[in-house]
Amino acid sequence: QGPGGQGHKLWHRYCPAGKEGKCKFQTQRWGHAHPTWTFWAVPFLGRWLRRNFRDEYLPAEGDKKALRVIDVKEDEDLLNVGTWEDGGTKQWCKFDLPDPTEFQTVIKEQPLQRGGQRTCKQGMCGDIGGDPKWHKEGVAKVFYTAHHAVDPAQTKRYLDQLRETEKKKILAPPILFHNKFFANSEELKKAFPELKCII
Repeated sequence: QGPGGQGHKLWHRYCPAGKEGKCKFQTQRWGHAHPTWTFWAVPFLGRWLRRNFRDEYLPAEGDKKALRVIDVKEDEDLLNVGTWEDGGTKQWCKFDLPDPTEFQTVIKEQPLQRGGQRTCKQGMCGDIGGDPKWHKEGVAKVFYTAHHAVDPAQTKRYLDQLRETEKKKILAPPILFHNKFFANSEELKKAFPELKCII
């Protein structure tokens, strides 16, 4: 289960069999509260804010238990509930990495393979953990942004190091999956066509 833990009211709706069963009403893996959207998402955001502000209930439907929307306390939780209720299935690869220290992986000089592709041999080379239902082979890391960048001096150091590494032409490409770096989503999809996360 995700945040909120076992017994959290939202799980009673999406995982009616509890710990022993599958979450059959969950349409995608739990998404962290690092959302991005275009103007097309405004109706979705407005609908779920309205349901929260008006203290609405999601009605019981078959095995799905009723859920009072205001009982979904966190923004991250509500975005997941809304996505599952609306049948959402698109999910980003991990573009907002957990901590700025992850960027050491692209700053360090990584070896080139025969075809010119960089491989990850030092730093945090592992993928984001997989799961048996949504992302069996793991999730690609994308070095676009860093979450928890709360120390301005540390952030400046990493930005300076990124700039210097790029000047030396040794900065690794921004997408990492299975210890290989990719310059863009097309390269990633060509190498791993079954990968479900998007970038």
